[in-house]
Amino acid sequence: MRISLLLTIFAVFMVSACGPITYVPDPNRNPFEPITEFQSNNQLALKNNQPSTRPVIVLDALRDWTGDLQAWTDAAIQITTRELSKRGMTITDGAEKSLALKVVSARTTPGTWAVETVITMEVTRADGRKNRYQGRNKSGFSANIPRQIDGALMRAVNAMLNDQDLVAHITE
Repeated sequence: MRISLLLTIFAVFMVSACGPITYVPDPNRNPFEPITEFQSNNQLALKNNQPSTRPVIVLDALRDWTGDLQAWTDAAIQITTRELSKRGMTITDGAEKSLALKVVSARTTPGTWAVETVITMEVTRADGRKNRYQGRNKSGFSANIPRQIDGALMRAVNAMLNDQDLVAHITE
């Protein structure tokens, strides 16, 4: 009986240890790379435009890393809110101007000497205009995967906030 119980516990442990790692980027990772500075007291609504909560594989390794791109979009919105608030903007649901963010893809690829994460985010303005922004983060092969992913997401938001046309739209 004891051996059977121990084997069952061991089997459950082994199966759970081999399952995927589900990761959500940390929006509080610092530092945020510089953007062209601006100030505005405008109000802006930020919306999550990613309807899917289905886990996607973002790193295919001994243990897969998966992500819910809707939750990743929420993290991008938190980063955007923080950075726009620092520049005087008020983020509120009822604002006339809005941006709908959607993380559309994320992939971490290990190479011979480096690991690279590429995250693509689509942003739709209230006037229907869409742009895509990529965040790339590449580091040595022994990269810290959570830090790698967090950096790529921050760089996607950074690319959006360095788009002078988008900044002019939300600050005018």
